[in-house]
Amino acid sequence: MLEKQIKLVGVFSEILPAGHYNRQVTQTRNKATVLMELALTIVQRILKKYGKDNLRICVDRQGGREHYVEKLMTFFAGVKLRIIEETPQRSAYSLNNGSQDWDIEFSTKGEDKHLPIALASIFSKYLRELFMKALNEYYAQRVENLAPTAGYYTDGKRFLADIDAAIKSEQIDTSILVRSR
Repeated sequence: MLEKQIKLVGVFSEILPAGHYNRQVTQTRNKATVLMELALTIVQRILKKYGKDNLRICVDRQGGREHYVEKLMTFFAGVKLRIIEETPQRSAYSLNNGSQDWDIEFSTKGEDKHLPIALASIFSKYLRELFMKALNEYYAQRVENLAPTAGYYTDGKRFLADIDAAIKSEQIDTSILVRSR
């Protein structure tokens, strides 16, 4: 990064707990819409902090879509939008608010092509690990000899079965612990 004169100036993330995710998916009936709106919320935060500069924002492809004009225009009302490219591999746009240009690109396999996407993935996975650690610690205090989980499907089912009595005794709705899809 030093050689290329690149520096990390900030990390932006949005935590989406399972319960909130499930409510949003129920309301929209579309997982891709929920995740796309979350990604664009992060972009809005970046623009709020650094939008005085010309920016290039790289985002991993969202839900397999190739066309982002409608979503971008909804989130960034009042800006001029120009399509640079819309292909199965890359969808790129230029946004202009009258004084700044912001280029935003959605690409397949973004982690392999763009350092910011790879870093975002690393930070997100780390945040997930921290949340799983807290969940494991919470239930380890309630269930004797509980084996921790990383939360992935098969082991997550085992973990839920192991903590079932604690969930019932505390009257916890499992929809706050497990994503619906």
